[in-house]
Amino acid sequence: MTVMTGRRADPEHDAVCASSAVHRVVVAPPGTGKTHLAVRLAGELTATLPLPPVPDTTIGARVLLLTFSNQARSQLDREAARQLDPLARRRVLVSNYHSLFWGAVRAHRRALGLPPRLQIVSTRRRAAALAVAAPAAMEALKRRKVPLDGLAEHRYPAFQDGRTPPPEELDVLLKGIAVEHRAGRLVFDDLGALFWQLLEEFPALAEGYLARFPVVVADEHQDASALQDAVIRRLAAQTKVIRADPMQLIHGFRGVSGDGLWCRSVDDLTCRWPGRDHDTAAGTADSARSLSR
Repeated sequence: MTVMTGRRADPEHDAVCASSAVHRVVVAPPGTGKTHLAVRLAGELTATLPLPPVPDTTIGARVLLLTFSNQARSQLDREAARQLDPLARRRVLVSNYHSLFWGAVRAHRRALGLPPRLQIVSTRRRAAALAVAAPAAMEALKRRKVPLDGLAEHRYPAFQDGRTPPPEELDVLLKGIAVEHRAGRLVFDDLGALFWQLLEEFPALAEGYLARFPVVVADEHQDASALQDAVIRRLAAQTKVIRADPMQLIHGFRGVSGDGLWCRSVDDLTCRWPGRDHDTAAGTADSARSLSR
């Protein structure tokens, strides 16, 4: 496998890549080359994968390079095409959460009790449906100014937080969401909960995903929800690398916070906050040095 960086040597990036830590967190500000580093790491980590059963194909284990938006995915795709040789590129899957979850939900919709035809509808349409199915609960959400984003994830106690409605309200709202699901009407924020349902209820399927993606490099993890963080933990049995910049947090409206990243990271990930100003490139070096401890 060859990684064709086309960049000058970067000792900060080298330190991160040379780390022997199974779980790694890179916390660094903008301008420190995190996109370049993510692709470089993904390429180098392909060497740790089991050999594919059919050479020179995408069959078998792959490194999952996961991000949030389509724009970020396109940027990582371009960087991967520039950096990685064809063999390494075939063993790295660049995706975002919605695409990963949506592909699994469509493939296993019968197991989830979903109809053959599925459609992604707007949050506004979902709100209108729930206003009919659970009017009192929806009014209560409005009074508390709680958004609908990620509501399906609150079915699982592990993903409940301060936005979670009281049990009696949550129950009727989840029943309304279930009716929408049976009709084939999904919103993007349903996909994570449905993917988690697959992992929870179908052990053989969960084992298949673990075998497929034993290594995960997570981009922009400061915006990960508790469920998305749990998915990464569950999949990456071999190695996981998290890249984050809490100062670029944009999904705080759905309960995500920089403090949440820290709390989820310190229990089993090798991590230290960069002790430098946010606009300096030294942050990556601080994080890299912590990885070798």
